[in-house]
Amino acid sequence: MIKAIAFDFGGVIYTYNHELLMDTIAEELKEPVNAVTIAWAVKIEEFERGEISEGEFWNVFLRKLNIHHNKDILHRITINHFKPINGSLKILIDLKEKVITGLISNQTSWIEDLEGKYHYKKLFNILVISKDVSLRKPGKSIFRLFIKKAGVKPHEIIFIDDTFDYKNVTESVGINFIHFKNPAQLRSELRK
Repeated sequence: MIKAIAFDFGGVIYTYNHELLMDTIAEELKEPVNAVTIAWAVKIEEFERGEISEGEFWNVFLRKLNIHHNKDILHRITINHFKPINGSLKILIDLKEKVITGLISNQTSWIEDLEGKYHYKKLFNILVISKDVSLRKPGKSIFRLFIKKAGVKPHEIIFIDDTFDYKNVTESVGINFIHFKNPAQLRSELRK
């Protein structure tokens, strides 16, 4: 019997398309998208683990591109990239009364801006956000932490993510995995 269902944030309950975000930032900066993508990758993992601030992230990003730009504009572009996936939120709301709901997500301090904008935290019983726990997917430790916080057996948990690459690590710790494609597909998978 499933007792807990954990969701990823970007790409499952809120939109996130990395390539589109890189395109939008590249257009703003008038820089090649490949260069922007490379600069982004330099420190994003440290930012997601809460090891550096947003200011430090943008400083390294801009230094790698060898340009100056208003960091507030880049911040706004990033925050505005995330929009609710209403069908997923409806599923989450429906599940809230039936099971423990959780969030397992690689996120930066931007998640706090998104909370201010969307007030999503009230939908979850458990939050395991990389910047708060200094752990990231695909590491097993972030999933083990969720298991501990949920207080249930791993096989009683489903994790939903749009990144198929997390399937093996999720299942290796005993958690069931659903690869999210769209809300209709998710609702169908959850009925099984």
